[in-house]
Amino acid sequence: MIKPLEKNGKKMIYIKIAFLAVLFFLGFFLTQKVKKVEAPDVLGAKEEKIKNQLPNLSEKIKETIGKTVVQLKDNSESILEEVENKVGKVASQSSKVVVDYVFDTAVSNITKQIEKLPESQKEKIKEEVCK
Repeated sequence: MIKPLEKNGKKMIYIKIAFLAVLFFLGFFLTQKVKKVEAPDVLGAKEEKIKNQLPNLSEKIKETIGKTVVQLKDNSESILEEVENKVGKVASQSSKVVVDYVFDTAVSNITKQIEKLPESQKEKIKEEVCK
């Protein structure tokens, strides 16, 4: 017959389970301890990166705002020139229309009055106008 190597089989199972439980809790405890130690370093590194990027970001924002201001000035100047040109054209056209209207109205009234005059006076007015 074959004899079993260990007589206390149940006792050894409990010892093995206890050993595995101790290993499990020790591993869990060590991973938690390592995470707590690494966390400030990682956050500190992230904070340093962010602090290093802030001056670059503010410089880029200032540069972008400066370019935008220059573009707005250029655009506003060209728009102002265009508006001034349009206003000048409209003013000259409207003054021409007003002059034409006044002249036509005045001349038509004068010619109507001249037509009412006798022929001799019409001739005298023609001679004076043609001089």
